[in-house]
Amino acid sequence: MNDIDEIRNLIASYGQTVDSFPRDPRRYADHFVEEGAFTDCGVTLSPRSKIKQLMETARSAEVEAAPLSGTRHLQLNSVINVDGDSAHATSQLVVVELSEKGWKIRGIGQYTDDIVRDVDGCWRFKSKVVTWFKGLGPDPLNPELSSFYESVFLSIMNS
Repeated sequence: MNDIDEIRNLIASYGQTVDSFPRDPRRYADHFVEEGAFTDCGVTLSPRSKIKQLMETARSAEVEAAPLSGTRHLQLNSVINVDGDSAHATSQLVVVELSEKGWKIRGIGQYTDDIVRDVDGCWRFKSKVVTWFKGLGPDPLNPELSSFYESVFLSIMNS
């Protein structure tokens, strides 16, 4: 498998892992280098231990979630540029959410990824940044969700 194929697999694995049930915080965090960073709603989580904590928080929230709930993060039209042991990728993002009313598109945006070959030879995210369509946040019909994300990220970073 060549570098581009390995990076496409990293991107796809990220999307499948973020939506897994039950969530696997260790597997999710393993997509990032030790000093990796994840940015959403203008707040950055770093290092990998804080990124893992994000998924631990999400896993805890699943216990209280309604049976008809969940998301799918669909990453499309990835453009990947490789330069030696580093790469840059952009992927369009569509987040589909399940509720009692069925599936709906919750948010649309873009992932911008800086990716590096880690010490073990695996490609991992050095940074992953979410930019929401027109700055409308993860759910334009629920603007409070952006504030909620910000507060969760800040709580994790300050713990």
